[in-house]
Amino acid sequence: MDLLNINTVSELNSALSSQRTATRQALLELDAVHGQLFSIESEEKDEMRVARILLDKEVRLLERYSSRPSLREFQLPYMQGFAKEGGTFGTVAIVGEVILQNICAIESRFARVHRFILMLILREIDDPSAEVVDLIDVVLRFMRIELKQELDTLPEPERQRLLRGLMRPLVEATILVLQQYRIVESPDNQGWRLTAMGRRVMLHLFDAQKFIEHIAETHLRLQQAGDATGQQTVPK
Repeated sequence: MDLLNINTVSELNSALSSQRTATRQALLELDAVHGQLFSIESEEKDEMRVARILLDKEVRLLERYSSRPSLREFQLPYMQGFAKEGGTFGTVAIVGEVILQNICAIESRFARVHRFILMLILREIDDPSAEVVDLIDVVLRFMRIELKQELDTLPEPERQRLLRGLMRPLVEATILVLQQYRIVESPDNQGWRLTAMGRRVMLHLFDAQKFIEHIAETHLRLQQAGDATGQQTVPK
């Protein structure tokens, strides 16, 4: 079944079941990775060494899931029959549990939009037509931050300095974590670029966003069809 071409209640339920199964499997594997740390001999359990081991194992797990076909790639004819499913949902689950959680641990403000900012930064870095840009300005162009009334009347230059000061720690935390997880790199220290795994992760994240939007549209369409016929097609 094409997870991006859902037209019936049965297909909707099947798509959601596939998403839950893949997410659960990835999280179980991530739990197993964390659990393996308890096997390290007690005298070797210094914090820095354990952190390096954990990071390396998390990166390898993310690399394995992100190397699988994305939702849309999986529909290609030559993928049928041998490609392994679960790449997109597994990648999203791992990104949420390790990358976004680490960003939040460094900078907890604006936590509800961390995923959006992450995707925005990835897309901007991967844009081949973009010159060297200020990622803080990029993020601010796509966000609306409401200041307290007494601050909202500040002169525009002062207001922009305040907004940049609010957003800078989050952008810097995002880049730091993306670099630690080998999603971005700066080989010449002149700017950032996506690694090969970074491009795969970005592809999965955007396919997952497309899936979420399609699920919402399909749910509404099927619900409206059920209301029109007097039958309940999907739960309200």
